[in-house]
Amino acid sequence: MGGGEAVMGPLSTLVVKGDLDGALSYLKGLGPADAEPWWIAYHLGKVHEYRREWDEALRRFEEAARLAPTNPAVWHGMGWALQSLRRHDEALEALGRATQLRPDYVEAWQSLGITMLEAGDPDGAAGVFKVALAHLARQGREAAGLPVPPLLDTPTGLPPDDPALTGGGHLLEEPVAAHLIRDGRFARVLYHLALAHLAADRHLVAKEAFGDALKMGLDGVERANAATWLAEYAAGRVTRRLN
Repeated sequence: MGGGEAVMGPLSTLVVKGDLDGALSYLKGLGPADAEPWWIAYHLGKVHEYRREWDEALRRFEEAARLAPTNPAVWHGMGWALQSLRRHDEALEALGRATQLRPDYVEAWQSLGITMLEAGDPDGAAGVFKVALAHLARQGREAAGLPVPPLLDTPTGLPPDDPALTGGGHLLEEPVAAHLIRDGRFARVLYHLALAHLAADRHLVAKEAFGDALKMGLDGVERANAATWLAEYAAGRVTRRLN
């Protein structure tokens, strides 16, 4: 028993409508006959996350992790709540647990990179964002019907000499790139990779990452930020920070 369509459908409808009070009431009305307790706790955490009620979200994610300690999603939720509370060391531990349980968990890698960046480790963050990009490229190839090698028994699930991890970048076939543009996550991770390079004063590679993010369909505020920085860089108005 889990949280099947019978319970997930009404919850999704409430969340999409923005009725988060209704979503909380709905979840609190569920019992073990409706869904597993960890599933209820996890989704209570998610709703509190949407409300930016981080202490309560963390409490619910911790409950879910006690009930389902091998589920990577609950550790990701816990890690993001801890990150939002600026408890970075604990967040890194929880997010690391999520990626250990599921090495191709793109969102957990991205959250781990953001946490490293905010904790003052731009080099570590850049490496983690590259892992997320490599897994997204794998997913894009699979979606395009291209062969994808199995995950390895390594911390990232990838070979240590994977070009995506060692600076060789990504060679994306046209159908793969098209899928990743539609998906949207590849561009956002590239954007955060550029931020990591900026934090380390690597302006040239930051320029490349911002440019690639724009080509891959970056949108919203992030697109405006990237375009503004690129214009400033082109005009010679970007200088190194004083460390």
